[in-house]
Amino acid sequence: MNIALRGQTTMLRFLVISSRTTPSTVSNAWRSLNIVLAGPVAANALSSFDLDSHDGAIIDLDYEGDEMIACVEILEDRQIPFVFAAFVSSSLKPPGCFVLSEAKEDILAIHRRVWEICRAH
Repeated sequence: MNIALRGQTTMLRFLVISSRTTPSTVSNAWRSLNIVLAGPVAANALSSFDLDSHDGAIIDLDYEGDEMIACVEILEDRQIPFVFAAFVSSSLKPPGCFVLSEAKEDILAIHRRVWEICRAH
C-alpha cells in the first residue's frame, strides 16, 4: 500500500499548509520514506499557489475555522487529498489526530490516510 515502502523510487510530494517552518529533522525523515514535504504555504496564499505537482496536503490544525474551510474548498476543487495535523511532538499527540513529525508511525499514518482518500475517488 505504501509506495515508498514497496521499493519504488518515485518521490511523493505533500504540501504543508502552515504559517510555521517545517523543521529539517521532520523533512528529512519524510524524505527518507520517499515523500517530499513542500512548503510551507500560508492558508491565505493557497488560492494562488500551483498545486498541480502535489500528491497530497497537510493542513495545520492551528488555523481558524474559516481559513481551514477555504483550504478544504481549494483542495477539494483541485482533487488533492488532505489531512489535518497537529504540529507538535508525538508525545503530545492529541487523541485521534494526525501529527506532522519525524516519527515513522506518524508519517505512515498520514500517508495511509491520503492513500485511502485517493483510492476512494
